[in-house]
Amino acid sequence: MIASRALLSVVACLAMIPLANASELGVAGSSGQLVLVGAVADRCTIELEDLNVGLDLVDGADEVVVARVTEDCNDPQGYTVTVSSANSGNLVSTAGAAVAYQVSYGESSATSLASAASITRGSARFDAVHHLAISVPPSTTRTAGDYADTLTIPVA
Repeated sequence: MIASRALLSVVACLAMIPLANASELGVAGSSGQLVLVGAVADRCTIELEDLNVGLDLVDGADEVVVARVTEDCNDPQGYTVTVSSANSGNLVSTAGAAVAYQVSYGESSATSLASAASITRGSARFDAVHHLAISVPPSTTRTAGDYADTLTIPVA
């Protein structure tokens, strides 16, 4: 009698365990599916090649290419390139004299950098090369000295 009760208890417990389907047991079925997944991380970079060009501040400079910029960005929604000047679009001498200039980047027309200039790209671009050019009006009344400015070109 005790053995029959034990057997009934085991049978009752087994009846409460749900059965696994064939795929969970590793048993072959008539078809199967496998979902493959992958991902590509966002990557946007700028490579700047300084062409080491000096600008003629007396006779002026008209669209003188000073750098080649390579944009590489895989964001399908696009990206923005910003060009900003440490001296608000002026070449400044060590004595503090300033010479205003304009910059052209890629297909954009010449503009002052009194405030940062932005170019928005509407899609991903790979190894897109653009020229950065500077224009300075001529003047024979500029004071002697070395003039400089620093441009910063991030991509976001």
